[in-house]
Amino acid sequence: MSKMSESPIKKSRALPASSTTSSVSSCSICNEEFDSRNKLFKHLAICRVIDGNKRDADNTTISKYLEDNKDGDIYLYVLGGRLRGRTLRTCERYSFRMNKWEETIHLEENRGSHTAAGIVNKGLVYVLGGGGMQSNLNSGEVFSIKSNKWSPIPPSSKARHAHSSCSVIFTEDHHQLYVIGGWIDGKECTSSIECYDSIKNVWEEKNSLVLPRKLFGSTYHKGTNSIYCFGGLIDNLLCTNRVEAYSLDKNCMSECVTLPFVGSTSAITTNKDQIYVVIHGKAIVLYDPLLQTFTILATLPLKEWFCFDISYFGMYSLIYSDIYILIQSPTIFRRQNISSWWCC
Repeated sequence: MSKMSESPIKKSRALPASSTTSSVSSCSICNEEFDSRNKLFKHLAICRVIDGNKRDADNTTISKYLEDNKDGDIYLYVLGGRLRGRTLRTCERYSFRMNKWEETIHLEENRGSHTAAGIVNKGLVYVLGGGGMQSNLNSGEVFSIKSNKWSPIPPSSKARHAHSSCSVIFTEDHHQLYVIGGWIDGKECTSSIECYDSIKNVWEEKNSLVLPRKLFGSTYHKGTNSIYCFGGLIDNLLCTNRVEAYSLDKNCMSECVTLPFVGSTSAITTNKDQIYVVIHGKAIVLYDPLLQTFTILATLPLKEWFCFDISYFGMYSLIYSDIYILIQSPTIFRRQNISSWWCC
């Protein structure tokens, strides 16, 4: 007879009636106790995800990578942007080996409210669109870490800012960049989607969003071969929690289950094909595109905290906050996926 797997629910001993607290059961994964089974079941949805990531965390931490690659480094790039009314072309990167920020080669054009996308296997960083010194831009640039220089790429058909973008890597030499939505003509959101192909070196129009929007996150999911777009603003004031999926196979959009909160967002897909969404000012959530579910993992560490980008390495989600630029003291909060706490 095969042995049955142990339930993640661990029964707790009953407490005397005079006790001021009572514990119904506890989680056998983390041993946290709960006074109701409903609270425990909600906790288990998060704890199972965290425990799954924890199993291989030791092999994917930043310190482990740097230890195994003595001559390598991990960089987090911050490219252009806006500071006290000025549109910048300055670029900086954070070295995890040196534990410090350093200035790097500047953009060819000043731009803010643009997007960036990395092609890690080629050592390339793209910046796309944004607001320039006088008007919106339809230009783009690519930075080669190997040659340490920026080069222009062909312009897209639509000048936009506050849009979203993501990259799709097919082979070592073939990748695509998608630019989605954004604010155009200084007056309205657009539903436009354009795709840049690295082999063809041209932009192509794709089928549009169902809901025009700006200031939202998008990310590619390999398992469904789709790009998911989360929340955002549909004008200067009104936020949405609507989610759409763009199928690369069918070249069409479809609507998905909505976010648990409305708001602007950032999104990433990890190397385990898990999608994390930061709902600005609210929480970080895990999205399962197959089950069409959201799991709230943690609230953000600062009240009304609005970030402008998110990245990841191994078990770390790295979120860079714009509010610290004002006091010129950039701070990174990283969430370790082994518990619901943050560190900086």
